[in-house]
Amino acid sequence: MVYKGSFVDRKRSPAATAVMPNINYLISRRKLWLPLALAAVLLAALIWMLFFRNSGTGSAQTVKSNQEATIDTQDLNKTYTLPALNPSNTAQKKGLMEMTVLNARKLNQVQVEGKPVDAPAGKAFISLDIELQNKADVSLGFFSRDYIRLIEGDKPYAPQFYNRGIAVAPVSIKSDRVAFLVDKSQKNFQIRIGELQGQSELVEVNFSK
Repeated sequence: MVYKGSFVDRKRSPAATAVMPNINYLISRRKLWLPLALAAVLLAALIWMLFFRNSGTGSAQTVKSNQEATIDTQDLNKTYTLPALNPSNTAQKKGLMEMTVLNARKLNQVQVEGKPVDAPAGKAFISLDIELQNKADVSLGFFSRDYIRLIEGDKPYAPQFYNRGIAVAPVSIKSDRVAFLVDKSQKNFQIRIGELQGQSELVEVNFSK
């Protein structure tokens, strides 16, 4: 260290000489741990961003419904309080999210990453518009697809189009959407909403077209 101004050199006592190495050791340890701590924080932030980025069906996707492609709509307005993920511990379910399923729409087309995806011949999409409300004072992550199943007979089917993870800021609302591919001629459907191994509701969806 360079000192500016007057400086008086003094002889070090044996005690002072003994203490100096310990101080240098602590300073070196601090210099080592500060970058490691910063790297850990940045890594945690990166994992959170990647884990809850909008994606689905195995690749980055944002599922949107095309209003002009709507065949029919049924209002649902059903709200469920479900477990959500706390970013401080993504391995465990902590916190609660209010998931409101606003409506069900039968569509000829959905948009994935801003690009239109047409239903194959003889098929249509069933899209559920969802509203997620986080009333907690921390951000929560949520997977809508984990709480919605299309029931055919005794077989439950997960959504084929979905957003992989939604991060909802504290005390805020965010939109989400899932979609199924079904036979276009079919009008009546059963959708189970809620905890798959716990409390859930079987919702009837009946289209006129």
